[in-house]
Amino acid sequence: MLTKQRLQLMISLADFKQSHINTTMRVTKYYRNDYVTLQLVKNFFITTIAYLILLGLFAVYHLDFLLTNMNDLKTGRLAAVLLIVYIVMLAVYSVITYVIARIRYERAHEEAKDYDQKLDLLANIYREEQLGSENPFGEDQ
Repeated sequence: MLTKQRLQLMISLADFKQSHINTTMRVTKYYRNDYVTLQLVKNFFITTIAYLILLGLFAVYHLDFLLTNMNDLKTGRLAAVLLIVYIVMLAVYSVITYVIARIRYERAHEEAKDYDQKLDLLANIYREEQLGSENPFGEDQ
């Protein structure tokens, strides 16, 4: 027999699983440090690609200046400045990624904990219904 409480609980569990299948369920497969490390590795590659694209756009925009002053440029200083800018950019984005990954993991962990509590409640409701429907004398009804 379906009770109102059990039905509402089943609907809320199904709705949660449907709406959070790509976020919470995926994040909770990892340990916290593994998830954060994975996000930082992805950040490294994305930041490197973005930096190279920005550097290329800057070079194309100032191509006339670069071609006319090619011999006068101090490549050692230029390389040092470009490396420092890259390191600063990577550091800033890594800190931001670290903070966001930790927050996402904690939120997903809390949501998964709530989901597990609701599943336990549903299991308890099923157990109580089975115990209540069993005849204590072992006779069929």
